[in-house]
Amino acid sequence: NYNRVIVYKIEDGYLSIKRFRKSIEILLNKHEIFRTSIDYDINDNYLKQTINSSINDLYSYELTYFDVNDLEKLNLIIYNEQITKYFDLNKGKIFRCHLLKQNKEDKNKLIKNDYILLIYHHSALDDYSIYLFLKELTELYKNNLLE
Repeated sequence: NYNRVIVYKIEDGYLSIKRFRKSIEILLNKHEIFRTSIDYDINDNYLKQTINSSINDLYSYELTYFDVNDLEKLNLIIYNEQITKYFDLNKGKIFRCHLLKQNKEDKNKLIKNDYILLIYHHSALDDYSIYLFLKELTELYKNNLLE
């Protein structure tokens, strides 16, 4: 399996969904690895690397509502993120964000007991790179460096 899943649970406070998504988009656009596609040229028998100009359509985002007490469903969602083949290296699709929200009332915020799932293809990030990615994502979100 090539999918890696990072699961965050909101313990207190809230997270602005719009600000978080914008932070993700800035970060994905900043680093070429998230805009890189690798295609095999069957005629010339070689791999071709292309760096796309933006991440438009290169990553997926999903928001799912769930019952916080239904741990079986939560575990099933996480499991499915690990096994579902979302990624396509030929097109450069190597990153996905899935937000799990328990309350439909405030569609703009994640609150206590909501979850963030960050799913990525293992070829894009190793353990140290994911540490740097998460650190930079946190800084973008906290410092509101969104311009």
